[in-house]
Amino acid sequence: MGTAEKNAAFDELVSYVCDEIRKLGDGAETSISILIHQYYTAAGYESMHLGPDTGWVWTNDHGKTYALRDMDKMKVLTLVEKQLRSEFKLDFSRYEGLAVGLPYNIQFFIRKA
Repeated sequence: MGTAEKNAAFDELVSYVCDEIRKLGDGAETSISILIHQYYTAAGYESMHLGPDTGWVWTNDHGKTYALRDMDKMKVLTLVEKQLRSEFKLDFSRYEGLAVGLPYNIQFFIRKA
């Protein structure tokens, strides 16, 4: 898969996550990881974790495989927050001051901006 195709697939993923957050609306609870998994599952991909160096991989019968590392999920989170900032805020406040995990894995509440 070339760079342009990877970028297009990544943009499509970010767009899907933003759309799902809009659909869930104010007061709903989810996480970036849940929405990423939902995206690939809905598209017919199977997921598997290949360890800390590779992360999660989604593959389908047509041979397409997508791997997302921690930094990719952080990028999804950052881009989603940026794209939705005028509409919604991802509220992680219940974890403030706690060491509970990486931001893309922990659940947040969706709040109107």
